[in-house]
Amino acid sequence: MNIDKISNAGKIIQSGRNQPVRSVEQSVSMRTETVSISSEAVKAQEMAAATSQVRSSPDVRSERVREVREKLMNGEYDNPGDELLEKVADKITRSLLG
Repeated sequence: MNIDKISNAGKIIQSGRNQPVRSVEQSVSMRTETVSISSEAVKAQEMAAATSQVRSSPDVRSERVREVREKLMNGEYDNPGDELLEKVADKITRSLLG
């Protein structure tokens, strides 16, 4: 099979228009660009950082667990008083309601 004989594939067509390539001059002006960040975006970024920190922290405070375990072993939590129950209820309520 001869590919060079298909149609006019081997011929170069001259347009008859010979034009020189024009050079384009570009002027570069020194500009300064500014970026402003809205207060909402700053708050969103701070919230994302805080959320990330909370998620990376352990769910259990091992020191506090050790203290409570010792109090249980010593009998200090066997019969919790009304004052202690009030404090626990308040903490649970605050954590659930925000």
